[in-house]
Amino acid sequence: MQVMPNLKPSVDRATIQKSLARFATIRVGAAREYPMLGQVIYAMIPVPIPGLAQECGGWAMDKNGRCYFDPEMILGLGETNWPIKTLIADFLHEVWHWARRHPERFENLVVSIGEEKNSVRWNIAADAEINGADRFLRQHLQDFCVFPEKLKDEHGQEFPKNLIAEQYYKLLPPGKEGGDRPGGGEGPPRCIDEDAPWKLGPPSEESEG
Repeated sequence: MQVMPNLKPSVDRATIQKSLARFATIRVGAAREYPMLGQVIYAMIPVPIPGLAQECGGWAMDKNGRCYFDPEMILGLGETNWPIKTLIADFLHEVWHWARRHPERFENLVVSIGEEKNSVRWNIAADAEINGADRFLRQHLQDFCVFPEKLKDEHGQEFPKNLIAEQYYKLLPPGKEGGDRPGGGEGPPRCIDEDAPWKLGPPSEESEG
């Protein structure tokens, strides 16, 4: 298991190992909640990233099936100690990103002429697609997570539930300069940006995927 220690190198190996055991428990819980996703749940490769809670809310994924997580966060050693159901919901959220092929869909996203694709805007749209349509996630995710009814269009209207990410992307107003989250989303955005510096590169002998 490769670990990227550059975000917080002070985390010891014992903590990493305990977090991998905790991740295994979370994975079993996720498979019990969603047995139809079992193949995807067990295919995802856990990659502990110390310090990820400050960088990306504690969880992320990539198109190669890796699930990144903050080892201290899932062990309750940081500022928060989330219930196991919340951690399961967090993990399932990343599973849904991969199952719904959100990174690839961003690559193929069609935007208006003269408009550049915005990864933060897409991240919010993808989160709204997942969280707005999943009852378990709506019940157990943290309050800061993105839900359609928390987002507003340029006219101040709440977004409807059960749309797909491409539709939410079009509804979201462009973000402001300086990294503000468009649409009024709260909290740290989930990171599906493939260019994040702490993410592993393409699969290889040294980096499975």
